Amino acid sequence: YEREVHVNVPDGIRKVTTNPESITVELDTVVSKTFDVEILPPAEVPRNLAVTSTTVEPQQVSVTGVQTNVDRVARVLVPIDLGEQTESFSQFAEPIAFDANNERVEPVEIDPGRVRVRVELIVTGKEVPVFVMCECDSVAEGFVVIGQPQANPANVIIDGPQELLDQVPF
Repeated sequence: YEREVHVNVPDGIRKVTTNPESITVELDTVVSKTFDVEILPPAEVPRNLAVTSTTVEPQQVSVTGVQTNVDRVARVLVPIDLGEQTESFSQFAEPIAFDANNERVEPVEIDPGRVRVRVELIVTGKEVPVFVMCECDSVAEGFVVIGQPQANPANVIIDGPQELLDQVPF
């Protein structure tokens, strides 16, 4: 709604103009809503790891703010950051409110502001070095082999039944 601006001046001061003469005030109700916390899987998982399960505690959070913003919230996500992890771990993370278009909804307050995420990881496959076998006795005339050829990449990950992987040396 619109309100007229009133300026109170001390005695002896003359008010010439008021600019603006009125202001528009928007009011909204402050509300809270409960949402389930969803886990946002990591964008990248190293090729030799697999995320087998994730859990979050608490499983629900309260989103508080003006009704216009809270009504826009479609879901609350908590991102997982694997960083350099190579085994199962727990971490604290900040839940984030998103709308139906996956745009962050701000400003809203999420309580609690941090949740515990448990990530179960397993190592898949086996990383092994690559060796280049070179029959370097017969090279084209005018050429000579200098040194041992190097593989790029120097290591690869092989996968299969664990009992067969265990038989692979290195």
